[in-house]
Amino acid sequence: MALRAHNLALAVQPKQHIQCRSTEDVARAVKDVTARGTPFSIYSSGHCFAGFSLGKEAVIDVSPMSQIEVDRARVTAGPGTQVGALTRALGAAGRMLPMGFCQTVALGGHLGCGGIGHLSRSHGLLADQLEAATVVLADGEVVTASEDSHPDLFWALRGGGPGSFGIVTEMTFRTLPDRPATHISALVRLPVAEAARVAAAWQGWSMQLPEAVATTLEVFSPDFETIQLRLAVIASEDSSDLRSAIVGFMSAVPWLEAPKVTQGLYSQLADVFWPRDYYPSEALAYGAAFAETRTNVNVWAAMFTQVVQQKAPRQHLFIERLGGAIARVSSKATGYAHRDAAFLWQIEGRFNRLHDKEEQTQAVEDLTQILRRSTGGASYAGYPNPRLADWPTAYWGENYARLQQVKSAYDPGNVFAHSQSVRPA
Repeated sequence: MALRAHNLALAVQPKQHIQCRSTEDVARAVKDVTARGTPFSIYSSGHCFAGFSLGKEAVIDVSPMSQIEVDRARVTAGPGTQVGALTRALGAAGRMLPMGFCQTVALGGHLGCGGIGHLSRSHGLLADQLEAATVVLADGEVVTASEDSHPDLFWALRGGGPGSFGIVTEMTFRTLPDRPATHISALVRLPVAEAARVAAAWQGWSMQLPEAVATTLEVFSPDFETIQLRLAVIASEDSSDLRSAIVGFMSAVPWLEAPKVTQGLYSQLADVFWPRDYYPSEALAYGAAFAETRTNVNVWAAMFTQVVQQKAPRQHLFIERLGGAIARVSSKATGYAHRDAAFLWQIEGRFNRLHDKEEQTQAVEDLTQILRRSTGGASYAGYPNPRLADWPTAYWGENYARLQQVKSAYDPGNVFAHSQSVRPA
């Protein structure tokens, strides 16, 4: 059976595919591949942008481990559990969980990156809700990591990077009561200079919004002449002041058509955020950057100019407003280090088969560098870039030294490894 991959440019199919349906299966698999000295990767859904979950030799596949057990205010789930399935199961119990909105992403990789989503500004990261995790270590031993048991490992698992410390086979999270939410989306198509002004204005406006409001901006060029902006607002509270703030900004932009408004319980809006079974698979190049402040309008214009002029690959920007509850937690409290970031930028290029792959990859890197000149070098482990030179500092900042110590304690032989996994101290 071929394993799915999000990024076809880096996708391979392993020589050995080991499917696991239990913690015991995973422990046996780890012992087997390590005894034979076989390099392996860990696969939960294949969404890794850099293809780290699909190695050439062996893959330990935990995607069948998709169990979900809701018990009052807690949920226990497996690493192959996908965000959409978990959202629906929690919604049926009147609960919700702050996590990403791409429904086909699995928890195994999502937790290791921190887990950013629409509820993060109001309730923190997915990693902030973790209470305990069952982990298979490099020697096949099974441990439970929590605040009271293997606390260093528990610290590292929460945003310290997937595929570095062990294989998580079960996770227990605190959940939140489901609540009414409103989703607003709108689209506008403008010349570069005007689009840059609207994007910069959106960014400034977003910094005035309360924590219960998430907002994102998508950017692409449909005709290589103009810039198309797609704005989304997700509000999990309501007030007359908030409605006025949203209406005020929305009324100032010449949208192609009236903004679309969808209301319901948060758990019911998952199909609005992301189509239920949509699993994109294309040849892609990626870049990413965290920003602690607004981006100058001239930088927006420079990036938009490149998006328009660079016909291949088709470049796409996605910017998420962060802050709020994420920033109320110390950057040293978990493996996830970028608590003070106000925005997360994702840069994507879809390859055109008529153009040189290396040139297209470089085009995405050039666009990323324009952004980094104004944001610094911080980047997101959840959007890994194989070309990133100083990736330990970019992904984990000052937390990397402690992550290396945890790695040395639990995996000194570097059994769990890929090209950007944490190295032993």
